[in-house]
Amino acid sequence: DHLVSGHMDNLRGYICNRSEDFLRHSAHFVENHDEPRAVEEFGGSMRANAAAAISFLLPGLRLAFHEQWEGSARRLDVHLRRSAKFETDAGTARYYRKLNTVLAENVLHSGKWSYVHAQHPTNGEHGGWRVVSWKMYTAEERMLIVVNYTDGDAAVRFQLPDTPGNGNITVKEFMSNKTYERDANELRTRGLLVVL
Repeated sequence: DHLVSGHMDNLRGYICNRSEDFLRHSAHFVENHDEPRAVEEFGGSMRANAAAAISFLLPGLRLAFHEQWEGSARRLDVHLRRSAKFETDAGTARYYRKLNTVLAENVLHSGKWSYVHAQHPTNGEHGGWRVVSWKMYTAEERMLIVVNYTDGDAAVRFQLPDTPGNGNITVKEFMSNKTYERDANELRTRGLLVVL
């Protein structure tokens, strides 16, 4: 319901005020057999895909419904033996292939969860209210998850005090598969700038 309403304070409040144990024992989904298809419910594939990222990247049980990964907007009546044919949305199919690659990362299955707040904006940074963010981490791996769940852009910093090492380290952006070199001390103090 928080994803459907799109009210960022309520969504952020719901996620950051839940314990890791609560999330791990919860089921997360954006559509199922007795609800409208995500593309219809969220007003298009872009917002439906962002809702799926939030749902699937949180700890807990991840549920996807029939043809959700193909961007189907047709509701399947559970009393029928077959559904009407539809054309797969190529962008949604690509998005879910990439999301599934990210979901295979070990840190999302064996890591600990912690909500991460965006820092107050400075020097042209803006839109911290537009994002929800948390991290998954083990002793060896850290993954910062940031989702912009609005129709505008955001440039936000996240202080990462548990960044290991000194000098430059490699930061990977999983959805684009790009890597960046960032100073470990700067990540611990000033933070990582994320633009979405």
